Amino acid sequence: MAEKKPFQSHNQQIEILRKRGMNIQTGLQESKVIRILEQENYYNIINGYKDIFLERDPVTGLILKPEIFKHGTTFKEVSSLYFFDRELRNLCLKYMLKIESLLKSTISYRFSEKFQNQMNPYFNLNNYTDNPKKTLIVAKNIATLSNTISYKSKDKSINHYLTEYGTVPLWVLVNVLTLGNINYFYNCLDDQLKNIIARDFSEYFNKYGKKINNCQIHMQSHDIEAILKITNDFRNVCAHEEILYNHILKKKPRISTLEKYLNINLSSSNTNLFVLLTMMRFYLGTEDCNSLFINLEKLFKEYREKVQTESVDFSLVLMTMGFNRDYPILFDEIIDIMP
Repeated sequence: MAEKKPFQSHNQQIEILRKRGMNIQTGLQESKVIRILEQENYYNIINGYKDIFLERDPVTGLILKPEIFKHGTTFKEVSSLYFFDRELRNLCLKYMLKIESLLKSTISYRFSEKFQNQMNPYFNLNNYTDNPKKTLIVAKNIATLSNTISYKSKDKSINHYLTEYGTVPLWVLVNVLTLGNINYFYNCLDDQLKNIIARDFSEYFNKYGKKINNCQIHMQSHDIEAILKITNDFRNVCAHEEILYNHILKKKPRISTLEKYLNINLSSSNTNLFVLLTMMRFYLGTEDCNSLFINLEKLFKEYREKVQTESVDFSLVLMTMGFNRDYPILFDEIIDIMP
């Protein structure tokens, strides 16, 4: 059994950081550190955001043990990265929720349209793909929808339709489904319906989206699957207040079609925040797209000076997020703040 870690007071936590090389002066600066520790959590700030400030083995690149902070590192810089990530989560979540709403609305509309003469068409196994390899996931999808209705039966909209009509239309049910549920649902659809939905998103972008290289976009079903997977994964990170700036999607979705329109190759890179922001361009209207990237630029400018030690530059944070010098920034609204 692992040894239980003893409780450490705020003053003891500060001494631990000093012993590891963090520059925390006594007096006013120490009082400010204690103030932040009282409001936030030592574990969340230090354990979550210390890595880029720690010394590494020059050969292996691994963090040295015992841990030691790079020369000049202050608590303010580490906590600034923590606060930066919080604002970044809030900003990204705001626009991912808009994309989530669009995805739910479009998918539920097309499915309901196709099976408009059926009651509870989403419970019908025959209304999904006939791919025998997907029979199990279709069955699981139907079970999830049934369980959701049962669990959410006290929800006003769900309860109203159950009481008045004995059924819940998909366009109502979709409001209480998670984005993960919608991801699963879309994966169960037949190819024809998937292609119709992909066409809808192509038309939406071509009509309302911020143009990319002045070309018309023709999305395919795997493009919708990709944005569902990417958005769902990063949305969960934001919703659960996990670390966003260095988050990487474990399984890379297929985004080759969208790469073609962007004239960029992301296949060899990680599915990081840069990829998320790039994919979001295809699902936001021009006004929202401009607003997102203008606010990103403001956020980057604000924290560029706050995360800055003798050994760590904000460009390292940008590169961790995937903003590589070898890529065009892709967003006219974001200045090139890479050194």
